[in-house]
Amino acid sequence: MAAPEKTGLQFNLEVTPAQAIEVWNAPNHAAAIKLVARIASLPDYDDDPQMTIWVEFMYMSLLFGKENKLTPVKTLAFFEAVNATHAATVEHTEDSTMTKQACLRFFADQILTKTKALPPADRFTVPEIKLVTEHFQETYIPTIKLHQHVFTRQQAERQSEAELFLHTPAVPMPLSGGIDVETLTPAQAPAEEAPAEGATPAEAEAAPPPAEEAAPPAVEPPPPLENAELAAAIPKYIEAQSVAIRSQLEREYAAQEQALLDRISALEAKVGK
Repeated sequence: MAAPEKTGLQFNLEVTPAQAIEVWNAPNHAAAIKLVARIASLPDYDDDPQMTIWVEFMYMSLLFGKENKLTPVKTLAFFEAVNATHAATVEHTEDSTMTKQACLRFFADQILTKTKALPPADRFTVPEIKLVTEHFQETYIPTIKLHQHVFTRQQAERQSEAELFLHTPAVPMPLSGGIDVETLTPAQAPAEEAPAEGATPAEAEAAPPPAEEAAPPAVEPPPPLENAELAAAIPKYIEAQSVAIRSQLEREYAAQEQALLDRISALEAKVGK
């Protein structure tokens, strides 16, 4: 197998809270992705497959914070933890030391480090730690090999050509055929909206505008945890996830071993005949 190639991308992108809010306020996903590319100084990102995937990857991390109502500060802490884990995953492609369990533990250490560096009021709560960890485990952990392959292997490119035919636009209609709206008679003018049935013109004019619905009361987030509580909660949760992964792998290996033994037994029986 060919050795991994070094990518020119920088995985330690620094984004400010103001930039994150600007991305969140973009009118659509395409505009938001272009903003992320501008922040990363990748104006021609759509010309390279690796750059395109990386820009969209970073945008999805920022979008996760918006959709789950995380503050910009917490979103950027999650964003930096994901990027640091991704950088380590790509770096350890050749030696294969970044297993699924090692990747999850590395991410947990990054989240703990980022949280301790935040002011007490901005730190993650236990439900938020569970939320970001489960998201990372469900979206990134199963695709480690895919990420390593995409960001360390030269992607095949195929050139194609297309023929385009340009036609002269049709001649516009003469202005003499137009209609001046100021010369229209009352019968030709568009009718105004009639008042509601049974209401006099005065009542229709005096009708108050519909009342706006009251905004739902704001729900206060749970108070952030101190360093000791947070440091104790994260390892317990990560250890439980690691045990589940290890048990699943053990069951898969046992099933594969049993299938191999059954196949050997079948071959021996066939040869004995």
